Amino acid sequence: MEWRVNRLLIVASGLFVIAGCSQITHKKRVHTSGSGQASNNVGLKEVGDTQLVKELEAKLMDIPIPLEVKPINSCFSQDPHEDSCSLGYCVNSTTEDIEQFYLQEMDRLGWKKTFSIHGFEDLIGFEKPTRFSLISLRPDPKVDTIRLIIFTGKR
Repeated sequence: MEWRVNRLLIVASGLFVIAGCSQITHKKRVHTSGSGQASNNVGLKEVGDTQLVKELEAKLMDIPIPLEVKPINSCFSQDPHEDSCSLGYCVNSTTEDIEQFYLQEMDRLGWKKTFSIHGFEDLIGFEKPTRFSLISLRPDPKVDTIRLIIFTGKR
């Protein structure tokens, strides 16, 4: 069991580096055109970003998203080869309320909590037999919101 937690922590650390949510890194995103073919695009226009957000949210029907969130388009990415993705939102709530929301809703949807870490950023790890999910809650004191980043992928 301990090796699973260590493995999830290593994967989580890697996802933070790869996620590209910082101002320094701009990541290629996969966008599916109307014809269904995937193409790599850098700096998608607003229409593409909105479509990518909707596509990723639709694929993650078993991961809840709180009501009244604002998408952070630069945090939405997908790696079709790894079958993993990240989604990002700004939330006007407290970290405690969001954490409680995820603990209840993820359990209801069949996810098992594997770990939680509290500090500058709160991390909560969940798993299913073939998938993992990491919920990151980072306060943004500049705008008095919480940055909610959801990572998910195959185990």
